[in-house]
Amino acid sequence: MDKYIRRNIFLGVILLTFFCIMMFLFYQPKYKTGDFSGYHKLDKTYKHKNYLTDKYKQLDKYKKQSQSIKLVLYKTGCSDCNQVEGSLVWQIKRARLMGQKVVLLDINKMNSQQISEFKQNYPKLLYQKKWISTPSVAYLKVKNSQWQVKNLSNDGNLDDMLKILKQ
Repeated sequence: MDKYIRRNIFLGVILLTFFCIMMFLFYQPKYKTGDFSGYHKLDKTYKHKNYLTDKYKQLDKYKKQSQSIKLVLYKTGCSDCNQVEGSLVWQIKRARLMGQKVVLLDINKMNSQQISEFKQNYPKLLYQKKWISTPSVAYLKVKNSQWQVKNLSNDGNLDDMLKILKQ
């Protein structure tokens, strides 16, 4: 009888663990229109006073370590960003679970000087060589101490963005 109870408890714990893992991986909450909480929860420095400085430090750290990253550009208030939020947030979580480095950057947090500086530093991320398009996903690798864009989706195509995050 004692073995039977232990076996049932063990099976119960295994099933509960499996259920929790599946919920974590596949549960996608419905985000409210204009909420952007999914992005903000994944963007650890969102509430920092020096938001952009923290992002540049993070990018420089990865560059010095020669680590490839995925860069996700979004804008709070952007209707296209809001439409793809659920799918992108889920895929970002998955990529991070797989050990990939994903950096989120809210363009709305930048002033005009910072935007022009970003355009100057990352010209290959611009849409039609002029605009910062949101949402955008880029796969960046370090080559000769500089970021090289290996793959980019800045035209709003969700399938392309998800492919980049899955790489």
